Amino acid sequence: MKPELASALERLGWVEVADADERPRNVPSEASGTERDATVALRVGQNVFRSQLLQARRGCDVSGCRNTEVLSASHIVPWSRSNPKERVDISNGLLLIPNLDRLFDRRLISFQDSGQILICPKLDLAARKALGLTGEEKLQSVAPRMRRFLARHRRAFRQGGWGTPARRARFSR
Repeated sequence: MKPELASALERLGWVEVADADERPRNVPSEASGTERDATVALRVGQNVFRSQLLQARRGCDVSGCRNTEVLSASHIVPWSRSNPKERVDISNGLLLIPNLDRLFDRRLISFQDSGQILICPKLDLAARKALGLTGEEKLQSVAPRMRRFLARHRRAFRQGGWGTPARRARFSR
């Protein structure tokens, strides 16, 4: 799909372009040394998922931040590991501020069924302080249907990632 079309569909809210880590690598273009042709993977339904999360939660599930421009709709069980129904189920989602979203996606934090944060030992005290993590962070609420997704996330968190060792290495950059 042409990048211009993908961009237009994303602006309309029909699709969301996948994160760079999940996109195929750019292919060099013969047109110029400063341009590349790219294959773009689209996540159909991602914007609907985000809109439903914003309507249901109204702010970051941990900090309470209500600035929708910075909030990320994060899948608890990643899109790539979810079936089509789970991909749009808001019980498989959290609204998070950018630093928490990134830590959660990289499985450097997770959450207990009580909502209490779990922090990976790879994050030393200096990193925790720089990221604003006190260890007291907690999800504001945990719906019963969310617990099965959190359990799957915790398993990946404790095992060091999703899937094969090569895939885990890709997420530890």
